[in-house]
Amino acid sequence: MISKKNLKDLASKRFLDAKALFEKGRYQGCVYIAGYTIELLLKYNICRIFGFSRGFPESKSEFDSYSFKIKKTFQNASSIKKFKMHDFIKLLEICGKEYDVKAEALFEWFELLAWSPEMRYLNRKLNKKDAEKFLNSVNKIRSILLK
Repeated sequence: MISKKNLKDLASKRFLDAKALFEKGRYQGCVYIAGYTIELLLKYNICRIFGFSRGFPESKSEFDSYSFKIKKTFQNASSIKKFKMHDFIKLLEICGKEYDVKAEALFEWFELLAWSPEMRYLNRKLNKKDAEKFLNSVNKIRSILLK
């Protein structure tokens, strides 16, 4: 179980890590790490909206311990798996902040949709301008998710 406090703390640290990588010209790493800022905050908001008081579940038994809360929203048990993913679109739909994010930062949201954990395997060079745009988008969405 990842506590809500840890989710917030890790999101803050990943954002600082991304900024440090940007300052060192490590643009691919900057974007990759910055994406985790958003994932962690989306999961933090899932904990808030569903009342996951102990934090975000990681194992099957932890998911099972929350299944009664999840089933109130999702009718079939297989939907519980929807919570353990990296898909920003689906996480935003679940976390209760979709309207706020899209109303306040639709352009920035679309900028983030290029991110995935598989970026770690990419061996292409990102330029400073693209990394800066991504980092700025992360920062704006981050501020909305922290409200």
